[in-house]
Amino acid sequence: MITSKLTEQPLLAEINPAAKNSAESQHTETAAKKVNKALEHAADSVVIHKQHIELFNSQPAYSKINLMASTVRGADESMQKIDDQIEKMKKRLLEHVKHYPPFGKDSRERVKLMKLFSAFRKQIDQLTIPADNFGAMKIMADPSIHGDAGDWDIDLDANGNHMTIHNQPVHTGPDGLNIPKLPDESTDEEIYAAIDHLESAHAILNQRRGQLAADFEQILDHTRLWE
Repeated sequence: MITSKLTEQPLLAEINPAAKNSAESQHTETAAKKVNKALEHAADSVVIHKQHIELFNSQPAYSKINLMASTVRGADESMQKIDDQIEKMKKRLLEHVKHYPPFGKDSRERVKLMKLFSAFRKQIDQLTIPADNFGAMKIMADPSIHGDAGDWDIDLDANGNHMTIHNQPVHTGPDGLNIPKLPDESTDEEIYAAIDHLESAHAILNQRRGQLAADFEQILDHTRLWE
């Protein structure tokens, strides 16, 4: 993964997710190594805003790479925060359904948990549209809701060479991480189904982080800026 120091989100309790040793996550970490090399050259304070896209397109390749690196950093940091929240929410749901004696579906604890789950979904969607980073929003947000979101074609030079950073939607909708709403009075079966959705969301998120890293790695390989 693209490593960075993250700000802890206040919504859910802190947990320590288990280490991810799957072949998929190993591939993601490998793909991210070259991205990290680029990110070391990018100023943290530089991000791309909507009004700067035309100016961005006129920049030389080296400047574009620095700007894109900051954008990729912002998107990946948001994806990491989303992953943290998924793990925390999954833990809360599991603790709830395994509690003895069990909570009834109309209990105060169940109602409180459903409100927490609703807030969790809103927070995930909010993290896909960072107000201060248009490029990161373009990568992560739902194109059906945010018209500027979608694949990002990058002109690398005056010879017509271009590459694409693909849209990697990580919102809660069906085309993103697919985390459906829970009814206010959910049954245990519905909560277990939600846990399964969170497991799938975690896998989708890791896959899309890897695809983002691979897109950027391909651009770096093409430009050969840091060989």
